Amino acid sequence: MEQGRRKALATLAGVMGAGGVAALAYPFVRYLEPAADVRAKGVIEVDLSGVPAGELRVVQWRGKPLFILHRTPEMIQSLYGHDDLLRDPMS
Repeated sequence: MEQGRRKALATLAGVMGAGGVAALAYPFVRYLEPAADVRAKGVIEVDLSGVPAGELRVVQWRGKPLFILHRTPEMIQSLYGHDDLLRDPMS
């Protein structure tokens, strides 16, 4: 009985020690990550030379989709006639 209890207490002490080490190491590991303002300035480069006019390309940026549309001249021209529908035409 005494041997089983001793083994259980040793295991418990080991688990508690490992948890303590992990709790102490966590702030140091977080310190090594880039800050939020640095991540916000994350730059990606996308080669758009192969996107034909009228096509939509979706790339991932920080885990989120970024939609890039290569507009045709007709698409751009059609935008000029709808200023009266906009709340702020200068936006």
